[in-house]
Amino acid sequence: MVIYRVPGGEQVKASYYDNEDHIIQYTVSPLPGKGGLVFVSDALPSAPRFRLTYTAAGADSVAIKFEFAPPGKAEEFRTYLEGTARRTTPAH
Repeated sequence: MVIYRVPGGEQVKASYYDNEDHIIQYTVSPLPGKGGLVFVSDALPSAPRFRLTYTAAGADSVAIKFEFAPPGKAEEFRTYLEGTARRTTPAH
């Protein structure tokens, strides 16, 4: 994923690429009051819409939720995956 500020403004965008040739263009916003970020893809009439949310879940962890909405139902998000990522100290 490449995250960038739109030139000449404050808006933040992101482009996601994977090894299955998926490309998702996101608009990035802060998560109000929770310490996190929300990535929401554009609503296109013939394609699913995606929402990826990262929420602070402690000093060394983040909750992650990936949702999708079916084509033509841009606001009807359903959870596809969710979990937690934790920072660990490398073993010596």
